[in-house]
Amino acid sequence: MNFRTGQKVICVNDRFNRKPVHAVKAGEIYYINGFYSCPSCQSLQFSLFEFPFYTLMGCKCGLTLERRQTFYAWRFVPLDEAEIEEKREEKAITIS
Repeated sequence: MNFRTGQKVICVNDRFNRKPVHAVKAGEIYYINGFYSCPSCQSLQFSLFEFPFYTLMGCKCGLTLERRQTFYAWRFVPLDEAEIEEKREEKAITIS
């Protein structure tokens, strides 16, 4: 999948082995702030505008660094404007 800075994405996986300091929630829409590639395993991660916090982050390969909180790209799917409206409507119907 192609991701870009400022892109709207929806979380499709919010299951964590170890809960992060600030967790994403499935079905919620977020905005990509920047990208991070682990120097050890090269996993693609990105930071979100909604979580501008720095913390001690651990990667699946075991590398731990003090950096902005990031999330693996596989937890998200990109959205376009039409999909966003559809998801909001579905969420509104579910809540009602």
